[in-house]
Order: sequence, then C-alpha cells, then structure tokens
Amino acid sequence: MKTKRVFWVLMALLIVGSLVLSACGGAEPETPVVVPEEVPLKIGLVTDVGEIDDKSFNQSAWEGVQLAGEEFGAEVDYVETKDAKDYMANIELFTKNDFDIVVTVGFALGEA
Repeated sequence: MKTKRVFWVLMALLIVGSLVLSACGGAEPETPVVVPEEVPLKIGLVTDVGEIDDKSFNQSAWEGVQLAGEEFGAEVDYVETKDAKDYMANIELFTKNDFDIVVTVGFALGEA
C-alpha cells in the first residue's frame, strides 16, 4: 500500500516538474512594446473655504500635493475657494483643463 502511494507521489512530481520546465524554456522572444512618450501627470487641489496658507488642512493638503508633484514629476496647481457655493466650479476648472487628479480638502466638498 505504501509503495503505491510513493509511486503516485513520484509520478505527480515528475508531471509537475516537466510542466514547469516546458513553461520556462524555448519560447520565442516577444516583440518589444513601444511605449508612447508620457505626458506629465497633472494634480490639482481645491481648498476648503479659506487660503492655501491657513496653517491647517488647506496648507497640509497643498504640501502633500507638492510632495507628490516632486516625487512623480507632476504639474501641480491649486484653487482657493472663497465661498462654499464655488466648490463644483473650482473642481470643474481642473477637470476641464485635463488634470488627472483633483484633490479636495474637507468633507464639505464631498457632494461636489
């Protein structure tokens, strides 16, 4: 009984080993993929009501966006929101100008 089990375990190992070896070798090299020149990433920040240097959420969010811009070679910009009714319009400024990422500050912009 033990001999049969050893036999089937060895057979399974041989089959798996031959499949692995056949998958690893002999393949034709793939044609290189031509990647188009990349356009820099664009990141925009819409502040909550207030200024970019408020020493609070707007400022820390802007510093984070700037850091991301440096890290990824992205173009960064911001819009200071003067009134809460302008949230959507400020977001649209970036979307209409083909910004890839729009960061908004605070839960008040959630609906916009």
